[in-house]
Amino acid sequence: MTRDTLFAAGPPDTLQPDDPLAALEGRLGGVLAAIDPATGQQLAQARLSSPPRFDGMAAAGDQLFLVTRDGKVAAWK
Repeated sequence: MTRDTLFAAGPPDTLQPDDPLAALEGRLGGVLAAIDPATGQQLAQARLSSPPRFDGMAAAGDQLFLVTRDGKVAAWK
């Protein structure tokens, strides 16, 4: 969480009837969401090519860093 935005990342909320574990096992990529903590309103959403690593997100200065399960590091400003 930053001063005015809560960031959350994880697998997409998608059910594949023929592959029910696809999202949890990373085959559907991931999602990063920016949320207003005062209202709970989603401000933005970004699709990720791979789900995030557990405990792999940090905010520093004016940037957000995220590590994905496929070993990539992404930064947003």
